[in-house]
Order: sequence, then structure tokens, then C-alpha cells
Amino acid sequence: MPEAKTSFFQFLEFRLEELIFKRNEDMDPNIEYQYSVGFETKATDIEPQIDITETPPGADNPERVTLVTLALRIDWTPEEGPFQFRLKMTGVFREKDPMDDKTYRQYIEIHAPSVLFTHARPIVRSVMSDAGESFRLPLMNLSESIREQRQREATVNELESD
Repeated sequence: MPEAKTSFFQFLEFRLEELIFKRNEDMDPNIEYQYSVGFETKATDIEPQIDITETPPGADNPERVTLVTLALRIDWTPEEGPFQFRLKMTGVFREKDPMDDKTYRQYIEIHAPSVLFTHARPIVRSVMSDAGESFRLPLMNLSESIREQRQREATVNELESD
């Protein structure tokens, strides 16, 4: 059997920054509500979507360490759904072996939020279960969503620079 090797990109830990659940007591039980999971990504300081803070390698720190903050919200159609839910968590990621900046950015911008999302799902499930709701976050293709967001940002930046 081949030996498993650790990745050159390591997830060290996460901490929960914010968790809000609020039941909507005024919701209309005759309306069929539809939900979506909302989030945005940026490689710069954007609050409260995904915020990335990087510590470059140096004499005191031979590896890059990056904090990635992921904020999720449940959006409803029509607007006032059965409950309000927001979650914000920060993960610590580290470069185990040196890699070029482009590869590292891809890991930070695409893979890190996906790792955090896998930790957010059981938190949401537990809160919802304790609140008497049967809501579960679906599996999501964050990579595709993030790529689409990048394309929209690039288009906006091009339009603004013209």
C-alpha cells in the first residue's frame, strides 16, 4: 500500500467568530420559502465575506501563514424566511513547503474557503437541529462560485479603468 503524504498546504485550525440564529416569529406558514447560501470572496480585506491576512516568510517565520475568514448567510425568497442565519469563521493555513505565489494564491483563494465550508456544515446542522429545524447546508462547488466572482470583479475593474 502506498504511503500517504501530507500536503504542502496545511490547515492548522479554525475559530468561530460569529454565529447568529434568529427565528422569524412573523413568518407566513402558507408561503413556500426558497433559500440560497450567500457568500463572496476577495483576496483583499473585504468585511465580512472572505478576508485574507497573510504573514510572509521571514527570519522569524520561515513559512507563509495566512488567516482566511469565511462568512456565510442564508438568504430567503421571499425576503423574510423562517429564520435568519449568519456564521463567520477564521482558519489558519500554512505553507509547509515553499511554492510560487500564483499557486499559493489559488490555494488560499479557492481551497481554503472550501476547507472552512466543510467545517461550517456540521456547525449549521447542529444549530439547526437544536433549534428544531431540519435545515442542512448542501454540498457546494465553491471553486466554481469563486471563479465566477473573480470574473465579475475583473469585468468591473476593466470597466472602471476605462
